[in-house]
Amino acid sequence: MGANTGILDWYTILTGVIALVTLTAHGALYIAVKTENELNQRVRAVALWAWPLQFILTIVGLIATCYVRPMVLDNYKQHAIGYLIPVVVFGSLGVMIYAIRKGLDKLAFVGSALYIIGMLVGAAFALYPVVLPASTNPAYNLTIYNTAAARHGLNVASRGGSSPWFLLWDISLSCSACSGGR
Repeated sequence: MGANTGILDWYTILTGVIALVTLTAHGALYIAVKTENELNQRVRAVALWAWPLQFILTIVGLIATCYVRPMVLDNYKQHAIGYLIPVVVFGSLGVMIYAIRKGLDKLAFVGSALYIIGMLVGAAFALYPVVLPASTNPAYNLTIYNTAAARHGLNVASRGGSSPWFLLWDISLSCSACSGGR
């Protein structure tokens, strides 16, 4: 992308559009799980409308990412297990369209969630150990090594601290969200 990119360049706009379409479909599917009758039909229509855009934008985004940063494929070439990530991404898109057409709202929503998780895991896998690449000089990249917390903080966190309470809170919220609606 070069050193002269601004805040908004073509790649940033593309990824923003991918996020917009993805989250529109995901939100529509969430509302479909929670509603019935006319509103359910309308939001399922939104998700059905968004699906082809999401599919095409996923492919375009992958091609654009490989064009902008060819090195994102390095970790995939070195660790074949990474090729399962695109299988999850495109498999979840398949689950989404199947479930939307069959009226299986919860399954469509889970497929959408797996798509989002797959895309995020794919990006992290491709960039590892870099967390945030610098556009000017690779020496300025933020990596897992130069962004890690201090040793004391890592030790406290690894012994538990308050993290089990947050885990229980997350599980409780997830269970209550899935138990309501259809």
